[in-house]
Amino acid sequence: MPPGLGVALGVGAHQGRGGHLHAHILGHDVETRPGIPRMRDAGGTPVGDGDSTLHCRFSGKRPVRRLLAIATVLAALAAPPAALAIGDCAPGSDWPAASGSDAAQVISLVNAHRADLGLGPLSTLGSLGAAAAWKARHMAMYTYMAHEDPAPPVDRSVGERLAACGYTGGAWGENIAYGYPSAESVVAAWLASPGHRANIENPRYTTIGVGAAASAGGAVYWAQEFGVSSTPAPPSLPPPDPAPETQPPNPQPQPGPGPEPAPAEGSEVEPPAPAPDPDPTSAPTTMRVHAGRINDGTLESLASDDGRLLALRSRARSTSWSANVVSPIEEPGALRVVYRGSSSARCNQTVALWNFERRVWDVLDTRRVGGRELTVESEVEADGHVRGGEARVRVTCARSARGPFTTRADLLEIVWS
Repeated sequence: MPPGLGVALGVGAHQGRGGHLHAHILGHDVETRPGIPRMRDAGGTPVGDGDSTLHCRFSGKRPVRRLLAIATVLAALAAPPAALAIGDCAPGSDWPAASGSDAAQVISLVNAHRADLGLGPLSTLGSLGAAAAWKARHMAMYTYMAHEDPAPPVDRSVGERLAACGYTGGAWGENIAYGYPSAESVVAAWLASPGHRANIENPRYTTIGVGAAASAGGAVYWAQEFGVSSTPAPPSLPPPDPAPETQPPNPQPQPGPGPEPAPAEGSEVEPPAPAPDPDPTSAPTTMRVHAGRINDGTLESLASDDGRLLALRSRARSTSWSANVVSPIEEPGALRVVYRGSSSARCNQTVALWNFERRVWDVLDTRRVGGRELTVESEVEADGHVRGGEARVRVTCARSARGPFTTRADLLEIVWS
């Protein structure tokens, strides 16, 4: 990865001098040397093993250079549910102004790149533009970078912000960045990052919105939203009339099937029962790491039980991560969480589901795991566990002894009913 870029699914950091990363996260100064993440409190004592979370605010003690992040909901491209609107789309009157010219230049550069690949241009959509401008101005006002919107004025997810700004297309993607001074530099950085580039080059996206705003210190914050058109597709044409049948000359009579026996008087003939549809299943769309660091694999490794693993390495006593899963049905009544994983050293594994109403983690399963993969399945009611069409699952593995170990996740999915 080129120097000066930090790329994450909701993991915050920024590039400092000499290859170090410095940030101010949840009240701690973080100093991260390559391969040796450490978090220190105000007195310099190491805390945990230096995990970064989605919500982070930078201390300002060192100049923040450049940072990228990406969030995508792609698993729902077929027919995703609309998120519930939380809050509104009105920026604060004291927030930094949006730069319309920078936003327009980003869109022009993106469409020029797509044209070079033979892809269609992205058309601007007012709701996506409003959501991107709100996000860029909010980040510039409060000097943070994260996909979720922290309060003030309201704590909400990307999908909830898009819905509040009027977006109804369903599937979406978001790229954000910080510290790039021009449209050319931020687009070049996004294209140099595989995840961000995938959003820009996705052939299914048809619409775009971009926001740019500078903080009081002069740093530029960028937000780029992608979506699909909410206009229904035109009806398909009827099939052509069948060709007329021709009778061969002097046809020979062919024996045909005999007449079907009539049902007995007073009996009813029932049609065969249709095969039941399988319950819809979806995999995680975004994730965040709370303890440890990703050692191997990607978010896509969790989509199926195929041997591709998402590995988290810890030098302390625990690994912990959470993932959001989008429901493909509008109002699920229940959900079944399925998780399969293992650990290089025996640890106490806990699988939990976030309760949006009580704002606590509801424990679904806890057990001791080791090198053999184990599967956890737990079914709960959707009430309280789904907000904006999303559920949130957390997997934690804790040890009593301190020392390096690795947890490996092979599958995380939710079956909806």
